Amino acid sequence: MRISQLALAFGFLAILGVVALGIWLGSRMLTQGSEGARTALQGFTSFLPYGQPVPGESIIGTGAEIQEEPIVRMRRVSDAPVAGAAFFEENGRPILRFVERETGHIYDASPANKTLVRRSNTTIPAVMNAFFLNATSTLMRVYETPDSVRTILGTLGTTTEEDATLATTNFTDYASIAVQNGSIVGIRRTTQGAEVDLLSGGRIPGRTVTRTSLTSWIPALAGASVYLTASPSGTALGSSYAVSRSGLVRIIGPLPGLEILPSDTGKTLLASEGGANRAVLGTVTNVDSFVPLPFETFIEKCVWASKSDVLVICAIPKSLPVGIYPDAWKLGEITTADEFWSVDLETGATIRIADPETEGVGVLDAHQLTTDPTNQYLAFINRTDMSLWILSLETPETGE
Repeated sequence: MRISQLALAFGFLAILGVVALGIWLGSRMLTQGSEGARTALQGFTSFLPYGQPVPGESIIGTGAEIQEEPIVRMRRVSDAPVAGAAFFEENGRPILRFVERETGHIYDASPANKTLVRRSNTTIPAVMNAFFLNATSTLMRVYETPDSVRTILGTLGTTTEEDATLATTNFTDYASIAVQNGSIVGIRRTTQGAEVDLLSGGRIPGRTVTRTSLTSWIPALAGASVYLTASPSGTALGSSYAVSRSGLVRIIGPLPGLEILPSDTGKTLLASEGGANRAVLGTVTNVDSFVPLPFETFIEKCVWASKSDVLVICAIPKSLPVGIYPDAWKLGEITTADEFWSVDLETGATIRIADPETEGVGVLDAHQLTTDPTNQYLAFINRTDMSLWILSLETPETGE
């Protein structure tokens, strides 16, 4: 019995000795510089089930050794539904200005540092769409009743302070509107059909550029040119026209589900046609000359790169569910899982820019795309929940 007690005592003393030796060795290693300390601590923490150091980060904790946060190429800017957004430059840097649907508040988002600032606190409920004429003026189309929409012109003050009041005035309640570089084209319905008004630089009143017996038109602007396209449906043939002094001049059609997107100068025209289980993107090179591109998508998912007549960026669905296009998508009967591609119409080169699922943000159904003036960033609205997103365009992947 005494031998057992003596063995236990020796065993206890041996354990204490090992612990003391470990402490002495650890203190010696810590005095031999941060690299030795890092090695010792890493060896020790490898046995711990919790609190592992983050890869790429210094576990010593000196600020100089901590690496910068990895660049996130795609991120959500606003969880709340957004009515419209546009890029502007402020102090030589791009900012993304947008209107919140529920409140009508205007916000600025910085693509570079994730800063979000509210620019106006004037509440305008139920904004359906917002179009920026310039950095300080925006048109808001507001739900009055289920069958009535009112248009408001909002103007920010010259102050850059947060929560500035937005001055508002009533605007002509056009049935449909297109905005480009401060100019507005609006479709005003009359008892005889519709009148098409052009407001250069947003100045009121504008001038009527043409009258038609039809009322359902989608307008577009390109420089001084005005285009009208019959409201698209994959079950009906439609045409697009340029407005001239002599009336309407057909440029493409009739095609099912036809929609067009002219470049800012009007030198190049992008178009899409639809139908049963199809949505074909293409260019219009001459009157009635539709040249298909190797993508299936809709015009609402495309944008011209800033200051370009040849470079187009589009959200391309990975697949199209069974349906009539673009009707099924416009009515919300289907959603798409998109990738982002660029197309150089001059060289024919196509580049896959990003896949939201690969970027780790999930499935996105993008529309209302817009680029900043330097083509560093792309902003878009996810149609599923109307949230606003930013995508960096600086490191694209090369496609086939």
